[in-house]
Amino acid sequence: MKSRLIVLLGCCYLAISTEQAFAQTNNNWKEWIDVQIKQHPRVISALEELKASRSTIKGASQPIYNPELETELEKEGDENNYRLGFKQTIDFNDRRDGYVNQAKFYSFETEKKYQSLIETQTFETLKAIVNRNIELKKSLIVQKQELLISRLIEVFQSRKNTGDLAYIDAQLAFMALSNRLKSSADVFAELRRSEALLATQLPDWKQNIPFLTVPQSFWQRNSDVNPELRSRSHPDVMAYEMRWKALRSEVDLAIKKQHADPTFGINVGRQNNEDSVGLTFSIPLNIRNNFSSEVKAASEIALSAEESFKAEYLEKLQLIIGSEKVLFEYEKRYLHWQSIAKMALVDADTLLEKQWKSGDISTTDYIQLLNQLSDGQMAGIELEQKWKLSYIELLLNEGSISNAISNL
Repeated sequence: MKSRLIVLLGCCYLAISTEQAFAQTNNNWKEWIDVQIKQHPRVISALEELKASRSTIKGASQPIYNPELETELEKEGDENNYRLGFKQTIDFNDRRDGYVNQAKFYSFETEKKYQSLIETQTFETLKAIVNRNIELKKSLIVQKQELLISRLIEVFQSRKNTGDLAYIDAQLAFMALSNRLKSSADVFAELRRSEALLATQLPDWKQNIPFLTVPQSFWQRNSDVNPELRSRSHPDVMAYEMRWKALRSEVDLAIKKQHADPTFGINVGRQNNEDSVGLTFSIPLNIRNNFSSEVKAASEIALSAEESFKAEYLEKLQLIIGSEKVLFEYEKRYLHWQSIAKMALVDADTLLEKQWKSGDISTTDYIQLLNQLSDGQMAGIELEQKWKLSYIELLLNEGSISNAISNL
């Protein structure tokens, strides 16, 4: 039992020293997390969509109309008549420029959606890392408590052999161990769940365990930009804005389509043994349909997109304001708990064990104090978890997780 406790304490020390060592390698951690995020299938899929949207800009910049070649062959008596012609429709109303602008806005929208996905994927990854690390800390605490209670039972077993057995104390120890075993099982089950969820974000995390320690500087808030600007620059808000502008370009295109483009042509040939040259001109007459309904529909859709953009901005603004308040509450209490924890006795559980063995405290008090010590440690760890999760949630609502990482 003593050797198991020594190994456990050694693991705790190794975990702490590893955390301190890798917290300093910010550049390595930034490179690693960036690669992990961008290798995720969802991110790769979004990147291909972004590439496709950029290709549409090149396609939109090409001429709208291709030239047309016309031929005609006719036999009239002994005469063979023929005509060879060429005609070209002119983009007189510059529709191509409208298509290019629209394609750019849609490409910008796709780019912002890609950035938003990077933010969400980074949030989910950091969330999985935080939860796994918290559950690991909890498991170390409950395992140590389990070992201490088990050692208590060993003492009673030895007393039983010598005939010096306090029955009530032994029963208390057995009940305490039963409760502790149940708590340990729950904590370790949550640890395994958190590791499974982590594997969905980082399939090879077990080969990169040291990198699961997020650098301490990441958790230091340094943004003084007002919420309105943060909401306005959020990738989701900007994506809505780009869609609105793209649909507004559709209105301009619909107006241009009300004006027909002319077609010019030239043909040469031979008819009745005489050479001929001809010029042609044609233009659609928008009499039966002037396409005003299309213009109206495009305008209404653009107005709808504008309101969606405004709604997204207001929603993100309120999420940022609310998230800041939540973070403030958890941070204030977590920092308070840290100040209290610094004043707590080091190895308090070991000191309690010595007091119990010397008879200074009863078995009941010893078990109760051990439970209270464990509950206090657990409360602090859960406060840390809530604080860190609320912090990355605020960064997500701001759309600034990637910036926070790149600025390390």
